[in-house]
Amino acid sequence: MFVLRTGAQWNAIPRGWRSSSTAHRRFQDWERAGFLRRLWEARLLEYEALQGIDWEWQASMAR
Repeated sequence: MFVLRTGAQWNAIPRGWRSSSTAHRRFQDWERAGFLRRLWEARLLEYEALQGIDWEWQASMAR
């Protein structure tokens, strides 16, 4: 999550955490298992319920 949130490189993970290769391997495991997609969907639905999302604007931006 640190890398996704900050945009940092894997080898820039703070000292004292797992090695960058272990962290990247875990990330790949989560991606294959669908965990990150489910997390993204849950947060998207939560934001929609709290703030609302202008889906029409979002759809027009994708064109």
